[in-house]
Amino acid sequence: MNSEPITKNRVEETVEIHLPSMTKHLNAIRMLCCTLAESMGFGKRDSETAALAVEEALTNVIEHSYHGQEGKKMRVIFEMEGDKFTVRILHTGDQIDSSQFVLVDELAHFYKQKKRGGLGVLIMKKCMDEVTYKSGPDQNECCMIKYLKK
Repeated sequence: MNSEPITKNRVEETVEIHLPSMTKHLNAIRMLCCTLAESMGFGKRDSETAALAVEEALTNVIEHSYHGQEGKKMRVIFEMEGDKFTVRILHTGDQIDSSQFVLVDELAHFYKQKKRGGLGVLIMKKCMDEVTYKSGPDQNECCMIKYLKK
């Protein structure tokens, strides 16, 4: 008789996509994100909000990191483990300065300030449970996490 405790094997699933910095590919990534989130058990609304956050993040990379230059490399990594859905977006463009968006956390406040830019980051933060940015010598990363609520 085996005396080791029975543990449920947790399998991490990863899907990685490489794409050029072109907005024409964003709908395909949005659809993939929805499909992967739904496969984890997220409802349609949560899957679509995650996809919206991913689309906003990729748009930010194209517009602000690559300044609209097409053909630059972007990498999107979807990680699904247990109740945690992680989307990592890696690129070699300019790092997005998220510190300028820290004070803007409500749409009404954003509207009153009459500022341009930063709405995409606000949407990402509203749609996901965590949004972080990392900057490295070779690449930059936006990491977004959404937890499956039970």
